[in-house]
Amino acid sequence: MNKQKWFESVNLIDDKYIDEAYSTHNKKRPVNIFRISLIAACACILLTLGNIWLFAPFYRMPDVSKYSDSEYYSIIKKLNTYTYSKPKYNNNFEKILYSLSSPKESKKKYSFGGIMNDFFNGSVEGESPDFPSNIKDVTYEETTDNQVDGVIEADLIKRTSKNIFYLDENILRVYSIAGENSVQISTYEIDTDNNESSSYYIYYDETEMYLTEDCKTLVLILPYYQEGEKRLVDIITLDISNPSSVSKKDVTTMYGSYISSRLKDGKLLVLTNYHVYKSDISYDDETTFIPQIITNGVSSGIPADDIMSPDKITSSAYTVISLLDLDNPAVNSYYAFLSYSKEIYISSDTIYATREYRSDNYLSTTEISTLSYADGILDPKGSVSVNGYINNQYSFDEYNDILRVVTTVETKNGSTSASLFCIDTATLQIVASVNEFAPEGDTVKSVRFDKDNAYVCTAVVVTFKDPVYFFDLSDLNNITYKDTGVIEGYSSSLVNFGNGHLLGIGLGSNSTIVKIEMYKEGENSVDSVCSYEKYAFISSEYKAYYIDRENQLLGLGLYDIKTDSTSYIVLLFDGYEFKEILNVPLNGDTCYMRGLYIDDYFYMFGQDDFKVQKLFN
Repeated sequence: MNKQKWFESVNLIDDKYIDEAYSTHNKKRPVNIFRISLIAACACILLTLGNIWLFAPFYRMPDVSKYSDSEYYSIIKKLNTYTYSKPKYNNNFEKILYSLSSPKESKKKYSFGGIMNDFFNGSVEGESPDFPSNIKDVTYEETTDNQVDGVIEADLIKRTSKNIFYLDENILRVYSIAGENSVQISTYEIDTDNNESSSYYIYYDETEMYLTEDCKTLVLILPYYQEGEKRLVDIITLDISNPSSVSKKDVTTMYGSYISSRLKDGKLLVLTNYHVYKSDISYDDETTFIPQIITNGVSSGIPADDIMSPDKITSSAYTVISLLDLDNPAVNSYYAFLSYSKEIYISSDTIYATREYRSDNYLSTTEISTLSYADGILDPKGSVSVNGYINNQYSFDEYNDILRVVTTVETKNGSTSASLFCIDTATLQIVASVNEFAPEGDTVKSVRFDKDNAYVCTAVVVTFKDPVYFFDLSDLNNITYKDTGVIEGYSSSLVNFGNGHLLGIGLGSNSTIVKIEMYKEGENSVDSVCSYEKYAFISSEYKAYYIDRENQLLGLGLYDIKTDSTSYIVLLFDGYEFKEILNVPLNGDTCYMRGLYIDDYFYMFGQDDFKVQKLFN
């Protein structure tokens, strides 16, 4: 820069200072080493702190090695891995980078709305007669259409040769069996002994009962919620030796939510779900992650040796199996499966617990673990995996030492179908299978086994069309099957109705049409014999149906959409068609309605409602 231009830039007024100022501006200053070092050090510190802030990991899985001496260490490690929530970003650098690269406006979310969202996110008092305390002349009469002979399932209704017991939410109602002269002879209000909490709720939709073979005891399964203890189940025994005066005998309390139960030879199996919540886990306190049992009023954890868990768990829930002797209603034996909380099938001597997981090829897979309960001893026998997922308990059956299973499978091209597997119960090896037999896109809607036969209904739900299959399993080396072809609707329950007929209960061409259909095996196909259709809703709960193969009767509760009313109907199948021989107004939800045919009279039970009518005049 020349002197004049520099002068103009600094705008000096007095010429005498130009030379001095110009020389000062262009004079080299001495280097300050200390200042440079300080600036460099500060820059390094800032850079280091910046790197730490940008790249330091947000969170890492907790170290649980200090619990290596615990008997539950294997479970602790699995739960620690499963409950660990990996952060969305590894560090602040990724977070900033994502925010800079992401669009400012949020993406619009689409919804089907209302019903479509639900669709795709797949119930006479009379004078009490005198009853003798001696009930030797009273006999047990089975009312429930049990899946396995001799393995009794709980229900809302049970009976002796003299009385009917109906569970109407929290009221046990007792009726005489006397045709048109039948009356309600007593009631018993059900409660628990653990209702001191201000937050207390009984799950009446899960409450059910058993009747012992000596007709002296009713066993109530009462699931409920209590603040502090969360989900609990009371096993309440009632003395009914005098039906006009029911009284409580004993109560056994169990932790967890109720799944299912069975009664066999005086032994009661109760299955509960014991869920472990991430927010509650403290590995210093085993009560927060190990199922607790109550023995003589004292709570303790199930020993590690009595807990089965897979190498990689897919759930923090336990399925707990408890075995009780009704002569002394306390838990005699117990076992738990970690990560097993799906469908349960119970044969005459074995419990099959299931869990779903994704296999190495990312396809849905079900692991089936076995637990023998023969002779009152719970003994694990191993496990086997099959492709697909289970619809419900009726997708299983054990016959002649072979476990048969039907699953909905995911195909390699991303669709669905159905497969059947036959498993040797001794070796737990698959010995036969029929893979992907259903049309592409179908899922399993109902299954029923009958000795060497199997019946399967599959459907693409949104189209309300199905085929029904008949399998001949008499020769596992040559399994054959035939089907109906595609027909309107689908069956949510399949029932062997006797005389070579198969009964299907489900939906017609849409979700507001009840369709009850009868099938018969033809030479080369399964043929529809007849159907009954009505613009109505019914319960999908199988125990809500009265199945009488001997008299070819079907009874069920029905909500008529057109008249906005509920009733109980009885259909007679005469070999050619269904005839509606009874349609009686009855109060309540169809799920809780029950019916019985006894000595020419049909007894119908709803919520705070009871009707009797002669069936054939």
